[in-house]
Amino acid sequence: MKILQSWSEKRVLPVGVCLHIQRFRYKPLDDHHIRIIRLQPGSGDSRIKVELQHVSSSNKYEALSYVWGKGENLNRISIYRQVGKLASSGYLQITQNLYTALHSLRYPYHERILWIDAICIDQGNTAEKSIQVAKMDSIYKKATRVVSWLGPESSDSALALDTFRRIADSFTMSSDQKSMHIKSGSWVCDIHYDHQKLRSEHQRWTAVWNLLRNPYFTRLWIYQEINLAQTVQVVIGQLAISLEAVVSSLQWLQERAQPGLPMADLMDLRVLKRIYDMIYSQSRTLIDLLEKTKFAECGNDNDHVYALLGLLPNCMGIVPDYGLLPHQVYTDLMLAYLNHTGSLDLLERCGTSLQDRKMYNLPSWAPNLSEPYRPARLERSYASSRSTAEVLSLVNGGVLRVRGVRAATIASLTASISHNASVSETLAKCVFWEAQIMNTTICHKESQFDVFAKTLICGETGEVPTQNVGNLLTTEECTKSYIAWTRKERFEGLTSFYVSEVQKHTAGRAMFTADHDYIGLCPADAQIGDQVMILLGASFPMLLRPIKDNNCYMVVGACHVPGMMHGEVLLGPLSAGWKFSLHNIDGFSHFTYTRTSDAFVTERDPRLGSLPSGWVTGEKNERPEEIGLQGYKRPPRFRDAQNGDWIGDPRLTSEQLRKKGVAIEDIFLA
Repeated sequence: MKILQSWSEKRVLPVGVCLHIQRFRYKPLDDHHIRIIRLQPGSGDSRIKVELQHVSSSNKYEALSYVWGKGENLNRISIYRQVGKLASSGYLQITQNLYTALHSLRYPYHERILWIDAICIDQGNTAEKSIQVAKMDSIYKKATRVVSWLGPESSDSALALDTFRRIADSFTMSSDQKSMHIKSGSWVCDIHYDHQKLRSEHQRWTAVWNLLRNPYFTRLWIYQEINLAQTVQVVIGQLAISLEAVVSSLQWLQERAQPGLPMADLMDLRVLKRIYDMIYSQSRTLIDLLEKTKFAECGNDNDHVYALLGLLPNCMGIVPDYGLLPHQVYTDLMLAYLNHTGSLDLLERCGTSLQDRKMYNLPSWAPNLSEPYRPARLERSYASSRSTAEVLSLVNGGVLRVRGVRAATIASLTASISHNASVSETLAKCVFWEAQIMNTTICHKESQFDVFAKTLICGETGEVPTQNVGNLLTTEECTKSYIAWTRKERFEGLTSFYVSEVQKHTAGRAMFTADHDYIGLCPADAQIGDQVMILLGASFPMLLRPIKDNNCYMVVGACHVPGMMHGEVLLGPLSAGWKFSLHNIDGFSHFTYTRTSDAFVTERDPRLGSLPSGWVTGEKNERPEEIGLQGYKRPPRFRDAQNGDWIGDPRLTSEQLRKKGVAIEDIFLA
């Protein structure tokens, strides 16, 4: 009789630790195949077992969207692979969050077929990882369903999901699917205008806010994974809800969390907007994607580019390569964007500090996408009209040679507003700015106070009240809202919306005065002496800093300058009888020109005059068709009748502008 057992006979393996002592070895994938896993049935704490298969992407599977988590406290799972008569097995280490997900997602009596990046891609093979990442847009598009895993349940998860369902069930969509209406007698209808009732549900709002602070909503890759999916199920522990219910809830919560409204002190409106932009977006341009995802996080800095490629109509020739360093990826992105669009608009995301430039080895004209705290994007700006960038060359190992004109030099600066400033902090700074700016002279036909009130929201106004151009205020509404906010601290009417826009556009910016009587908003790290320039191909004025003992400039960032935003520096002011306007065409607001005598609307700039000899507009010499509005015409395309080349507007080249007396010069960006 054996009295004493050996330790190896007595020990009990920790839950999840498999008996395999050999790490699983991946077999190479064929070009047109992916791996899927067959998650074996189980329940409780029984060991996770997975069969790995190589299949074509036409096979049916679900794709998992989740947070990897830290590479600590890794868990082992058993993996088995059968190819014909050959079989291989071993263990694989995965993070705690994925391990918990597999336990929760497996079925008790039959297998579940899934695609999970951490298991289905050989993470130790850089070449394979680059190839498979390039396919991820296709993988998530073809999945029968994407499962968004938020982690295990907390004590108030069920209450949060129930609240989402109540909100979603309270709305009906309009026939055009573009707006929501509250159902009569619904739960939201009962609390929407009754602030006391709304506040009495504080436990629900706390539960919702706790769920929305889940790290999942800060993960960059979910933007692609969710927005390309056929259908999405949000899962937390054993609870589930549709993504549509979450999206509907976020739309309503944003409306009720505007400054001065009852939800504002319960939830951060900026965070709600970030999450909404991450999980529901129709953006398909690189500039939009970078703006909506700038606060998102990823484990590899290269993914700030690679995680978005699948959402672009074309990838601009960029192929994921995890062998490259981030500064190489960011520089290549800028050059690819220039080559494919003829635009310098990506400069808006540039302007790294000297310390960052040294740390990341970046030129100032390449965006540092790992730095989220850049000011909000400038929209509806046409500072260089519709010109095309004239990028002449890269010289001296990284100096970008472009063309433009000097417009002004910063003479004074206010204190800046921090990126995370509260409404009250923003209010105090704006009042301080007003005291400084109102003592200066400005070069504008409108009243100084109106210009100041509009500048605080970077000119995001719509001056055509008969047209539906979205949530855009008129100049009068901006001024009234500013007065109500700063003089009375009241949030009546449109003031709440105006204040939220001020908070958005002033964050990370300062106000400045410049020679020639200009004022404007600029990045917080601007300095007196920085020069405002209009670069061909850039939609907004750029702030550049001369480098001493060097005929080069460092990019500081984009700025908003009233009197420069609509091509005035290159083309002069609009002639009498015309005004700038916005019109809604096909659901999008377009910058247009309106002739006041007969309300004729066009996107053609009346300051440009006729085309040079030898140029025609439109294919086969056809004029663009009128669409949408009576008298409205799309902007024409331009073709050289002699050689058939298509380019940007030939009236806006450096050669033609110089003939008009515009002092276009070569500008070197280091």
